[in-house]
Amino acid sequence: MTARIISFVVLSFVVQNINAQPVNDNCSAAIMLSCGSSIIDASTVNSSNNGDALGCSTGIGVWYKITPTVSETYELIISNPTFFYQIAFVQGLNCDSFETILCQNGSSSSERTFYFYGEANKEYYVYIGDNDDNGTQNGTFDILLNCLTPPANVVCNSARALSCGSNLIAESSVGSVDSADDLGCDSGIGIWYTFIPSSTQTIELFIDNSTFLYDITLAEGSSCGNLTKQSWVKSIIST
Repeated sequence: MTARIISFVVLSFVVQNINAQPVNDNCSAAIMLSCGSSIIDASTVNSSNNGDALGCSTGIGVWYKITPTVSETYELIISNPTFFYQIAFVQGLNCDSFETILCQNGSSSSERTFYFYGEANKEYYVYIGDNDDNGTQNGTFDILLNCLTPPANVVCNSARALSCGSNLIAESSVGSVDSADDLGCDSGIGIWYTFIPSSTQTIELFIDNSTFLYDITLAEGSSCGNLTKQSWVKSIIST
């Protein structure tokens, strides 16, 4: 008698929900970023449009969160994007009471670097989404967060005091941020100085040995929140 061996083949199927939303679709589930965080192929596919409270013109997108333990400058690099996006950087508390700090666009396939300044013990949120209000464009991108030690005079409230005869050597804007938008100038990242004359006088300011093209903005006011632009010198050639 010949024995028969019957083999059974069990086929298993894995069903993937292609309509699943990203885990960081909502602010309450924002992915925490820290110095050196690197995420490859982050995605906004099937995300929701829930960034209206940020004060930017964003569509569907995803959320990230930064909670500095020390005050520092953040260098956020977005690379390999597959769609035109806008990044919103805001300060808030428990996903509420947002204060808009920066709204900037990025283009498809182009790497771009953004700089933010974060104060210790505050909550910051990064929203990356379609660069059109209520837009539904989506895609993937890589994200890298670096931390830089900022100059002492990175913001207006910590402006470095100048007086007649001041001679500062090797000043640096490395690690600075773009914090002069309220002055109405087309300048980028930079540092602040303050001068209080004791009498009406002409001020002569010399800049030399610079390693980059820079702008100088002169503003007048009683406080950092009450400044009025007086003059603006653009595209100075480094000497």
